[in-house]
Amino acid sequence: AGPRRHDPHVRVEPVRQLTDVATIVRQVVALRALSPPDETTVTCAATESLPPCMVDPDLLATALENLIRNAYEAMPNGGQVHVAATHSHGSIQISVSDTGAGMDARHQERAFDAFYSTKVTGSGLGLAFVRRFCEAHNGRAQLRSVEGRGTEVALQLPVD
Repeated sequence: AGPRRHDPHVRVEPVRQLTDVATIVRQVVALRALSPPDETTVTCAATESLPPCMVDPDLLATALENLIRNAYEAMPNGGQVHVAATHSHGSIQISVSDTGAGMDARHQERAFDAFYSTKVTGSGLGLAFVRRFCEAHNGRAQLRSVEGRGTEVALQLPVD
C-alpha cells in the first residue's frame, strides 16, 4: 500500500488498534512543545487511567499535530496552549485550547470545511482532516471560540 494522503476528498481509512490514547497525546505534546513560538507555553493534562481505545494511532497523532499547529498560528504574539485528555460516559475527550484571537460566528461555522482558511498560507485542510478522523472513528469534533479570548477544539471518541 502506498502512503496515506490526508486530502479531504480521499476517505480516511483508519487502521484501528487498541491504543493508549494518553501516551499518544503526551508524545505529540512533548514533541510540539520542544519548539513553541516565542512567548508560548504548552501544558498537557492526560489522565493516566484512560481506557484503551480502538483508534488509528498515526491518524490520531496527525489530528493532534494539526490542532496544536493551529493553536500556535492563532497566537502570533504568544500565549498558552492547553491539551487535555479525559474519559467520561463511554468516550475519550481530547481538547486543544489556546488563548489566541478566537473566531467570529461566521468563521466558526466554516472552520471544518475543506479548503477554508483564515490564514494567508493556510491550506484549509487541518480542521477538515480532524473532522474526518473523528467521523472515521465514529466520534465527533466540536469547536468553541470566543473572539479575543481563544478557541477550543474537542474530539470525542467512543471507547469500543
